Amino acid sequence: MTTKWLDTTAVVWLDTVECVWKDVEFLSAALEQEDFNEKVFDNVASVTPSDTTILKVGHIFVGSAGLVKVRSAHNKQDIILNVLTAGSWIRFRIDRVYLSSTVATDIVHVY
Repeated sequence: MTTKWLDTTAVVWLDTVECVWKDVEFLSAALEQEDFNEKVFDNVASVTPSDTTILKVGHIFVGSAGLVKVRSAHNKQDIILNVLTAGSWIRFRIDRVYLSSTVATDIVHVY
């Protein structure tokens, strides 16, 4: 499995153009399928990044800027996000926050 690098402002990874566009389309579809700003979540938990723990499918809030490595719940792809702004929502469904490659802190999981 290859790890893809995503920046919160642009898609920035080395892969074929075809794969980049497929992933951009997937992320766009994931964002459009629910009105995130009006979503009410039933559960919230602090995240301790782990390379083995699988979370219930949900979203995360990242309290500090830095890298966060997650796994997409949809296609089980590992993605490294460069969270440029503290207090950012990762608005696609994830089921893992990895310890390796994660530098950001104050991560909260909502589901």
